[in-house]
Amino acid sequence: MSPSYRPYYGGADPFNADVTRLINSDELQSVVRPAGQKIQKRPWTQKKNPLVNKAVLFRLNPYAKTLRRQEILKQERLIDKTKAAKKADKQPTSAGKVFLETLFSA
Repeated sequence: MSPSYRPYYGGADPFNADVTRLINSDELQSVVRPAGQKIQKRPWTQKKNPLVNKAVLFRLNPYAKTLRRQEILKQERLIDKTKAAKKADKQPTSAGKVFLETLFSA
């Protein structure tokens, strides 16, 4: 299709239409809803690093809070396990009867 070809779809061409007259017409204004209040946003805010700021991290990734809790619980269980193992290691075991007899016989 050549660039000079312009298909005709019927009706008048609205190339020279008065846009402001159309927008302010009663037909369009009765259909269009009224404009809301303009919300002013701050032009720039400080970028928060999610790796440092936990609140921003949880806002970006809510599952991170669950992962963090699971990791803390896992660490607590590991600490409890090691404490129990150390306590069990420190319990003195009694010497066998045969060993004590040979020890005191000499």
